Amino acid sequence: MAMRTVLAAGAILVTSCTLSRTPPRVQAAAVDARCGDEPTGTDTRIVGSTNVDRVEPLYAIVDSTPNGMESRLIGAKLHVRTIDGVTAEALGHALQCHAARQTVQEPPAADACPYALPDGWVDIQVKADAMGYEVDLRGQDFVEARQILDRARAFASN
Repeated sequence: MAMRTVLAAGAILVTSCTLSRTPPRVQAAAVDARCGDEPTGTDTRIVGSTNVDRVEPLYAIVDSTPNGMESRLIGAKLHVRTIDGVTAEALGHALQCHAARQTVQEPPAADACPYALPDGWVDIQVKADAMGYEVDLRGQDFVEARQILDRARAFASN
């Protein structure tokens, strides 16, 4: 009897600890609703590749092994030149709106768009740096992180 109770408690614990992710299209629709009536043809200076100086892998340091810290790929970091009249906040907003529209459209986002994935959601964070902007693109897992990095490299080489 005690063994069944322990097994049942363990099963409940395991099923209640599973993480549920909001589907990417639902996340995109929520973001798109906040974008308002902005034109759907986003400024190519902002979403285009011409201002991207370089792309590098984006890593997180996690405490996951008995021996200590480990580096994990979580996406890509784009270094973008300054765009006249565009703040880091405005750039972030424009990229998020672009990503939302790319995610909800049919067919899904183009293969070279690093801001959106066909079956995933890209977390976009922009901050100003000395030479322009640093755009962090994060995926939900290693597979998405790898896709984002591959897409960002292809995007920057165009």
